[in-house]
Amino acid sequence: MKSLTEVGSFLEFLAQPILISNNASEIVFANTACLHLFGYSKAQMLQCHIEDLTTPIKHLNHAKLTEKYICSHAPAKEMTERNLIPCVDAQGNKFASRISIASAHIGEELYGVAILQDFTSVQNRISELETQSNIDILTGLFNRRYLHEILKADSRVHTTWLATGVLYLDLNKFKPINDNLGHRMGDQILKIVANRLRETVRFDDIAFREGGDEFLILLNLTDVSNRQKVLEKICSKINKIIAEPIVTQGHSVNISASIGAGIYTDQQDDLAVFIHATDQAMYVAKKHGTSVSFVK
Repeated sequence: MKSLTEVGSFLEFLAQPILISNNASEIVFANTACLHLFGYSKAQMLQCHIEDLTTPIKHLNHAKLTEKYICSHAPAKEMTERNLIPCVDAQGNKFASRISIASAHIGEELYGVAILQDFTSVQNRISELETQSNIDILTGLFNRRYLHEILKADSRVHTTWLATGVLYLDLNKFKPINDNLGHRMGDQILKIVANRLRETVRFDDIAFREGGDEFLILLNLTDVSNRQKVLEKICSKINKIIAEPIVTQGHSVNISASIGAGIYTDQQDDLAVFIHATDQAMYVAKKHGTSVSFVK
């Protein structure tokens, strides 16, 4: 029968954090991955008990549960997936860990062997990837994927905004810039326009790049008294900042925008349909050479 030292030598090379405790909840082994997870040296870890690595849960005693599990003689092949366990590292940082545990005879003793996964880091990485997937790579504004999320019934726009200003923008004569100055120049102009839009809207508003040289802005007008007047003012401000000369890559470019705008309220049926209406109003503005056309 393998000794604890022999088993530890094998487990040391595994990338997954693994620790072994006795039925008194004393840590008798932790591989390097586990030491790294909790931030302890090997000597420090071997002075720890299970309760030193976990945060208290009401009506739940980790030490007694560990003792009960080990003494139940559950065979290793029946390793079971446990609920998330709140853990704490050497610096006092809390994180959730998913733990699989089994009892196993090592030498002449019965121990508990636990395999851990830092679930908080996994969730943070998932959230990070979700955020990245919602962002337009070129401009840093939100993209169509995030717009689809916003259009869902449980989004904050539907649940907390009682009135939403909708602005659909298209840059005028942008194609000749790409044709004459190149797509790199065009991309740079899109970035600058996006930055100007980002600096103009408030933190609670949402700016999207719809694609190409089209942009969409959703404004939270819930607490605004004269909504139409405020919407007109914002449209004027946006047209003004976009019309400011863009100096980049040795060129000075003048550009303008056509805007379709309107106010969507919680009394209306479908935000997606209303956004389409502002898109059509934008084409009306472009056709007639006006800066803004409002949805009627």
